[in-house]
Amino acid sequence: MWSWLVCACATMTWVASLGFLFSFGIFLPVFMNYFNESREATAWLGSVGIALAFFTGHLSSALVTRFGCRVTTLIGGAFCVVSLITSSFVENMMVLFFTYSLLFGLGSSCTFSAGLVVIGKYFKKRQSLATGVLTAGHGGGVLVMGPTLEALVRITGSWQTTYRIMAGVAFVLCCLAVTFDPNVESDDDGTDNQGKEEAIGDDNTIKKVSPKKQLVDISVWKELPVVAIIVAACVVEIGHFVPQIHLIRYGEDLGISAEKGSKLFIYYGLCSAIGRLLAGILCNNEKINPFYAFQAAEFVAGLSTILVTLTTTYTSLVIYIIVYGLSDGFFFTSLSFILLTVSPLKTPAVLGWEMMLTSAFLASGPPLAGIGNNLVLKLHLQSVNKAQSVCLLADKLGSYVLPFQVAGGITLAGSFIPFMLLCDKRRGKAVSIPEQEEGSKNLQGEA
Repeated sequence: MWSWLVCACATMTWVASLGFLFSFGIFLPVFMNYFNESREATAWLGSVGIALAFFTGHLSSALVTRFGCRVTTLIGGAFCVVSLITSSFVENMMVLFFTYSLLFGLGSSCTFSAGLVVIGKYFKKRQSLATGVLTAGHGGGVLVMGPTLEALVRITGSWQTTYRIMAGVAFVLCCLAVTFDPNVESDDDGTDNQGKEEAIGDDNTIKKVSPKKQLVDISVWKELPVVAIIVAACVVEIGHFVPQIHLIRYGEDLGISAEKGSKLFIYYGLCSAIGRLLAGILCNNEKINPFYAFQAAEFVAGLSTILVTLTTTYTSLVIYIIVYGLSDGFFFTSLSFILLTVSPLKTPAVLGWEMMLTSAFLASGPPLAGIGNNLVLKLHLQSVNKAQSVCLLADKLGSYVLPFQVAGGITLAGSFIPFMLLCDKRRGKAVSIPEQEEGSKNLQGEA
């Protein structure tokens, strides 16, 4: 029972940090009016914050390795609280890049890494299900935070007051990390350092694995499953999130109003949350290879994004967003679960590399962006920079058909990358659900 309490508390820390971070679109028009800045300039506030949350993955992972999940989450929560309070007194938007984008991005990075790692500490048999619950906190956080923040801004009439209120909320939710018992972590680490043995190579080759605590661990790149999932994640993220940014405008091209089109994201949010939970249940089955779940999710997402260009009605878009939402949920949970299990003794290092490299793709768009982009950060910011690149392509062609087809094609291509594991004789061991030693239990009870 304690393990599930920890899972719930970790989910709440994600709601407080990632939910707020990815709801920046609520403040976009508010900041534009308050600072009298353009949409493009203001959009960078959220873009930089998201990019930093992932780019600093190595730093947050190193903190998890050095201080544990509890302390790292509390550090991240402190960054978020200080960020919101100091930002509420800022009168210059350039200063917000430091007080909000930098500080809140760092705080979110800490809660993100610590949340995933603590699930690996407390759960063995039901680790994938717990991961599904945790990742649902990300999507659910956006669904909850969006309306909440909009209501607070409207009622208080001030974004500064809203930031101060949310600082209190972030403080309370991140303090739930006190439930992360560091003894569980030290117990695991002690077991590892005393000589956990792992089969490497052929059956006759046995090697002791003793993870070293270092800031940048490049040894993970010697493991083919790690390479496969990180490269695949980087490629699919180029195209996966494009529909979240541009679907409303694509609907307008079909004669569907923006108000009606915005309701599509209600279906998306619900289906994504359901997909994350279903993926957690599915991957909990030892017969299911999580890499296959990841590939299937991205194959469906890519193919459906290509086929949506053939639609002409609102009903068709509803069907598409339901399919896309479910595949998005499966993608996020299966990816998170793989990152936890692909190299169990080096999870912080794997997380650090994945977060840092995917952030490079999140920040790859601005050099290609054109002037006059009025589509950025409509509802989500997860792929704001890539959205600008696609927007440029759409502006040049006068249509979203080809950009959607390209995005879907790239997503499809990325889904095939893990097939490189067919060349790895150890692929089954590398991605299987960690087995518990007979009779072993977590400190607070087996989960």
